[in-house]
This record gives sequence, structure tokens and C-alpha cells, in this order.
Amino acid sequence: MEIRYWRRVAKLDPVRPHSQGLIDRVAKSPFDAIVIGGTWGVTAQNATDLALSLRKVRVRLPVWQELSGEQDVAFGMDGYFVPMVLNTADITYLARSHVRAIRNYRGRIAWRYIVPTGYIVMRTDCAVAHRTRAETPRDMEDVIAYAEYGVRFCGLSMLYIEYSGALGDPAVPARLREEFPDIQIFYGGGIASNDDMERYLAVSSAVVVGNALYDLAQTDLLVQ
Repeated sequence: MEIRYWRRVAKLDPVRPHSQGLIDRVAKSPFDAIVIGGTWGVTAQNATDLALSLRKVRVRLPVWQELSGEQDVAFGMDGYFVPMVLNTADITYLARSHVRAIRNYRGRIAWRYIVPTGYIVMRTDCAVAHRTRAETPRDMEDVIAYAEYGVRFCGLSMLYIEYSGALGDPAVPARLREEFPDIQIFYGGGIASNDDMERYLAVSSAVVVGNALYDLAQTDLLVQ
């Protein structure tokens, strides 16, 4: 399934423990794809191990990796999202690490499996903001300006609105869809139930759910 058809996306962090029961339930739940990624501690080895665990239960969904660094590329993936943090104050997370990776691996990069993705980090108090030194937008005009930079200057076809652990303002992805109707707008942050999922699907191209998957007793996003 092509990314433009994805709607519901499960995100699994390879640093966290994954019981066989959790993997089975994610595999059987109504997701369109699984993304493997996290902010801290991701390695090529633990991401590959998680991908192999998913393959063992014959997951039929696309399994992609959200890359954290050039040393973290795992095997067994169907594709790779390469984050460009548009509101970072550290050029490493916008360009420097990408250029370094291209220099080191240029002859081995399978470009058809790579999707550069423009991230706009919306919360100051979250791990990804601390790691990338993200300067969170002051208002909607800031958001639009960051998005415009990613789409018009960098030629990105996908934007990720990152609220990381908390439900964000649905007006943000809604406005971006109005401004950029031909761009994929992914929303991530705080999705804990099917009601949350449906609410944000109404204003986004796709919704990513992560933390709630690890609280089996409190979410209805997974099959019982």
C-alpha cells in the first residue's frame, strides 16, 4: 500500500519491551502500516530485532523505520522516513546529519525506499524537542511559515505535526490541509482511543498512534 493511502499508523519504539501478545494484537488491528522509531536509544540492532519479530507473525502491513541517526538504519524494512525538523535550532537535524549520511553511504542508498519528511515539533516539553532543540511555533502563522519552507524551499511531499505524547490542537493539521492540499499531513501525539483517532483523521491525511499501544488495558485501538 502506498503512503498516500495510509490512514491509521502504529508506531513501535524498539527500546521498549514488546510481548508476543502485544505484537500479535498490533498485527491483527486495523492499521495500514507500522513505523518503527523512537527519540532515544534506537540502534540498528534493536530496530532490526523488532522488525524480525513482526515478520515472524507474518505481518502483512508495510513496516517502515523512522530514522533517528545515520547509524541506526535497520534491515527488514519496506522503507525509511528521514525526519527534517523544520523548526530546529540545530542544523544537525535539518541538514548536517543527512549530508554526513549521504557522504558516507552515497553508493549504497536505495533512494526509492526513502521519504524525506518535514517535522514541526509543537511542544517544548517533550523528548524530541529537547533532542533537536526545536523552537516551538508561537502561533499558526509560524506553523504555516515552517510548512511553507518545507514544501516550497525543500520540495517535501510529507509533513508530520508532532505533539509527542499529548493531544494537540486539531486546527493545526486542518489548516495545513487547507493550505497544502497536495501534501500528506501526518498527525502524531496523544492518540489513546478510537474516538481520538476518528477526530484527528477528520483533519489529517494519517494519524500515528504510539504510547497508547503499550497500555493494553486502557486503549480500544487494538483488537481484544
